[in-house]
Amino acid sequence: MQGASFLLLCAIGLVLCPRGQTQDLVETFCDDKDVEAAVDLALVTHNGKLLQGNQFALFQIVRALKAVNESTTLYTLHFFIRESDCPAGGDKVWKDCDYLPKGDEAPSPCTAEAYRSHIQESLGIISVQCKRTVEPVVVTERAHCLGCPKDIDVSSEDLKEPMMYSMAKFNAEDGSSHYFLRHEIISATRQVVAGFKYDIHFQLKKSNCSKADFKELTDECKPDEMEPEFANCNSTVYVAPWRREEPETHLNCERERSGFARRRPPGWSPLRHLIDFAAETLSTPKPSASEESQESQEVATQSPAPPATDSEAAPSPEATPDPALQLEFPPAAEPVRPFNCPTKPWKQFVPITPPAPPQEDPTPAPLPQDEPTPAPELTLDDARFSDLDLVG
Repeated sequence: MQGASFLLLCAIGLVLCPRGQTQDLVETFCDDKDVEAAVDLALVTHNGKLLQGNQFALFQIVRALKAVNESTTLYTLHFFIRESDCPAGGDKVWKDCDYLPKGDEAPSPCTAEAYRSHIQESLGIISVQCKRTVEPVVVTERAHCLGCPKDIDVSSEDLKEPMMYSMAKFNAEDGSSHYFLRHEIISATRQVVAGFKYDIHFQLKKSNCSKADFKELTDECKPDEMEPEFANCNSTVYVAPWRREEPETHLNCERERSGFARRRPPGWSPLRHLIDFAAETLSTPKPSASEESQESQEVATQSPAPPATDSEAAPSPEATPDPALQLEFPPAAEPVRPFNCPTKPWKQFVPITPPAPPQEDPTPAPLPQDEPTPAPELTLDDARFSDLDLVG
């Protein structure tokens, strides 16, 4: 009892004593053994005060300060903790626990003050304060709309039937002398109603098949590249297979005679001539050293060389390489952590990944049908006549 009172008086004296007798707080190493022991004791003290819930385990030490005098060393510690899977008040200590996976919850910050007595060679805790991290605002995902339009792939086979009826309606109502073919599907949506509702934005192109020569589109019909004409269309098609009726089609199209919709071929560029010139320049093979020497000998035999001057006759010194190009840089190292702060996480934290929401089945449920009422069964007694049936 007297020893505990003495340690408490020493700690209070360190806090209240004037600056002249104690050094100022200075940075110290986060992985120092005394620092780790003080954080361990601070965490055990904090977990001992919990009455419910789970204990907390160390995540990492981010900063450590100390002040030393003749008899005591005072520590100010900053570290992060995470909730563990060990219940509060249990027999286990935090080092025997694992992190409790709770999504992407951030660790909680803690600040502790500890001291080490040089006389009794003991470690004590003055105060521990941990602040629970504010829970992130939960943004509920928008509920899946069962009756809302959904984008579908323009190459989906489900668009084959709606497009067929849209093209047939256009060719039947349009006053052109030629049939139009499908050129491109730009976008498409599908909505579950009393069946399926397709909204399609597409583009048609004039074909080489005239309506006078062909009764309908055939495989012989191809796009007319000589006089291209386009039609930008938006169609709405209602499809209900169980009705055994022709889909209801609504169409709105605008004719375009210009070739604005023609796509440029792959690799087209306004600087294609410069690109081709650069490619030819790079692909031109350079003459080898033997070929260059032969050419130089031929030139020398054809024309005499001019007399060399004194400056040309003198041997030229070898060109010295740039010393900046000869510098060898050391390989990239890990970022410098002063005083090894923060420390590496005590354990790896693996949050729970929520499962993906189930996908909706686009096939509509069949409409309920009333079952026919079975006729009552006739027995032999019901079909037999009696004398009472003849009376009256």
